[in-house]
Amino acid sequence: MLSATAPFLQLTQPTEGDIMVTCRDVNNLDLDGVELLTGEVGLDRVVSWTYFVQTKPYEEHMNPGNFALIVVDYLRFDIEKTFETMVELNALGISGLAISIVDDREKIPQKMIDKAVELKLPLFYVRWEGATFVDIAQSIGQLILETNITNKRTGDYLYNLLFGYEVNDKYIEKIYIEIYKQANKINKKPQYNEFY
Repeated sequence: MLSATAPFLQLTQPTEGDIMVTCRDVNNLDLDGVELLTGEVGLDRVVSWTYFVQTKPYEEHMNPGNFALIVVDYLRFDIEKTFETMVELNALGISGLAISIVDDREKIPQKMIDKAVELKLPLFYVRWEGATFVDIAQSIGQLILETNITNKRTGDYLYNLLFGYEVNDKYIEKIYIEIYKQANKINKKPQYNEFY
């Protein structure tokens, strides 16, 4: 699929068995100034890319699975408009929502937190001072690309193994290390004999 935020990237559709980036992985990045407020139930939603919420109609600018980033700037978005936007974007299939409020003027209202719980939507708060959406988007994008590369390498290895291309011990060890690294990211430690 093509991402609206990065049209130069060709991302392949996930296949069964691929390791996918989720909101849990985003939360585990432990990004400075980013705090999960609620929505733990939805942390396994798959993140396809990031989306800076700015222009309506949203469905023309975002894709299902996008991790949405919105700034309450009191010009385009106030808290009430952000609440309505959260509900609309959830219906369009966002994976999670991160909100930053200009100068940290106010807290995310309980009404919004309660609605995110109802929607099973991971809701993050981004501190205004020192935390940037650009850094967050780059970190999430890098994680997605690294995961796609790992999936491709694993798929290439399995293809070579299944169709009889020469697979030497060094290649097997290299793939095993890649799979092991990826499994550690999702807190599952594979046993050596799982791959042989």
